[in-house]
Amino acid sequence: MKKIYNHISILTTSFLILCCIVTFFSGCAKDAWTLYESHWNLKFPDDVKTEFHVSAIGFPSDGTSYSIFSFNSRPDEFLEDFTQDDSNRYFEEFQKCLDRLPNDAKSVKKKYDESKVVMPKVSCIWRKISKEHTNDSLYMAYEEDERKLYIIENLM
Repeated sequence: MKKIYNHISILTTSFLILCCIVTFFSGCAKDAWTLYESHWNLKFPDDVKTEFHVSAIGFPSDGTSYSIFSFNSRPDEFLEDFTQDDSNRYFEEFQKCLDRLPNDAKSVKKKYDESKVVMPKVSCIWRKISKEHTNDSLYMAYEEDERKLYIIENLM
């Protein structure tokens, strides 16, 4: 009788471990925009497509992530809070965050295709979101001609 309980205990434990692994990897497989939605309280349009994403976020949740998204049509509602960057301030801050990406990726042993990491044009419309009580920031640049959204997330 004791052997049966041991087998049942081993099977139950194995099943629970397998469930944890599946849950973990299904969370990792989320599209990049869903991560931004949950972390920054954003709502992306349904036609968003990830063109490129690299996350160089380490422990304890600091680092940089960079993404490029495309849309079939202009996401008017999503772009309501975007503005022109007449002073180039957002452009320069985006560049500083992007400059940190290689070091952040190296520190978490993350490889990515560096040729896909490009700076958005100065002529984009921009939005910056910051979190209270932290230095976390999110910079977004939307390029009208190509319907592309560039995002750099800087977590400190």
